[in-house]
Amino acid sequence: MNDELEAQALTPLMRPQPMPPSKVDIVRALTEGRRRERSRRLLAVTAVGVAVGAVLIGVSAFALERQPPQIATPRPTAAPTRNGCDVQRLPTPGDGPATVVAVDPAGRYAVGALDERPDAEQGRGTVLLWTDGVLQPVDGAPLPNPYPSGVSTAGVVIGNSGGADTSVPWILKDGTFTTLATPPGAGMVSAEGINAAGDIVGTARWQEGGRDTKARIVRWSVAHPEQFAYVTTSPAIARAASVADDGTVAGQGLEPGNDPQSYVWGPDGTPRLLTRSDGAPAHRANHIAGDWAIGSFEDGSTWFDQGVRWNLRTGEARELGTFVPGAVDASGRMFGVVMRSADDTPPALWEDGTVLEMPVLSDGESAVVTSMSADGRTAVGWLTRSKNDPVVPVRWTCRR
Repeated sequence: MNDELEAQALTPLMRPQPMPPSKVDIVRALTEGRRRERSRRLLAVTAVGVAVGAVLIGVSAFALERQPPQIATPRPTAAPTRNGCDVQRLPTPGDGPATVVAVDPAGRYAVGALDERPDAEQGRGTVLLWTDGVLQPVDGAPLPNPYPSGVSTAGVVIGNSGGADTSVPWILKDGTFTTLATPPGAGMVSAEGINAAGDIVGTARWQEGGRDTKARIVRWSVAHPEQFAYVTTSPAIARAASVADDGTVAGQGLEPGNDPQSYVWGPDGTPRLLTRSDGAPAHRANHIAGDWAIGSFEDGSTWFDQGVRWNLRTGEARELGTFVPGAVDASGRMFGVVMRSADDTPPALWEDGTVLEMPVLSDGESAVVTSMSADGRTAVGWLTRSKNDPVVPVRWTCRR
């Protein structure tokens, strides 16, 4: 399936704002899988689509407008335990629904955004930052539609803002938003990953007729947001998803007219194609940590996009069956979900081939897991009971 067909297929499932493919492939896997299964059952497809870690296609110029601080009233939260892991609801302004898209490698900071209702004021969004599970006020996010995509161990947040035709990447450091330099002529530029060294990677895209004609991976640094450098020259269309501490980038690459495939690029930009264990393609690598990367593929045998894990040191690829990972740590352990059915995707921990379910706040909730710490002890994501219910941001902590 090519990018344009994927975008068309996902349109009914997404929030009412245009977005390119999410860096968090579990979200695409869940929404696309649920669409396929419900279609087979001849049910109507509707969803509270939550698009995370994506480029919000933006405006050519915008101001850093001030917004009133969003402060949540402390409230008691449940902490159910299962298989050595606890789950807690992350507080939000007015207890509103929200997504949480990233946790830093140390597990201290988490970032997300309010899940704005359709009748909310268009073009305005609320960026959320939690420190040790406590909500911190965030003021002055670039408009319209600010959405975070990552956070570093130093608490530096990266994200993107935009509207219909362009997007602009930014960082939030010491309470101040700063836009990142963008390559000349690139209409959509996104920040997708940040590592411990303060390196930021993202994608610059050039389009004709709404289709990418060229896309290159770009690198910035927290110290010099006014400067950028190209990481890739091959393939012609390369999109970043995640960056390791040594500067290796995971993502997706393709030549115009061909199907997308999983790649990693070394710090010098050298491309390396990642395939499944039988040599068949996988369409995206979406997260990297140490010697490990995870991604997804579709072969028509299941109603969902399946997960795959690569050992970058040995070259081993391992398909994961009904477990679909959302994140991997430096030891190869993964957090994700078990794909039981379109409405039953419990959170789970994968360790040495064993899948252990994680707790939810109340029985019957499904999950999306989006990020985890480097030591595998903290993960974040959200819970929901059905497609029409609000999403509840949560943090899991494990003692394993």
